[in-house]
Amino acid sequence: MYDARRHNQSENPDRVSGSESQSRVIVVQPTVALISDSISKLKQYVPEYSAVHLTPATVTKAKSARYIFTSPEMLLSQEGRNRILTDSSFMATVDVVFVDECHIIEEW
Repeated sequence: MYDARRHNQSENPDRVSGSESQSRVIVVQPTVALISDSISKLKQYVPEYSAVHLTPATVTKAKSARYIFTSPEMLLSQEGRNRILTDSSFMATVDVVFVDECHIIEEW
């Protein structure tokens, strides 16, 4: 689970915290419960940052969010690939991709 309180900002606070105007962070988590909990905690500790759970219905909203939380299935789906991963102008604004619970990934 992403914990905004533990974000180490000493090396480069603008890039790590996502505080630059166009920087984005993608967080890949395996369950909707983890995604919901992470978004809730992020909004609790840093309410000024926008966060969205990426689903087919929220792709447009996700493109304007600072933090994008998603499942591996959504990110690698046809819609996720076509509307997010292959959008070079959007991906140019992504600074970090976190894969939470990566020990459960069976194949890379």
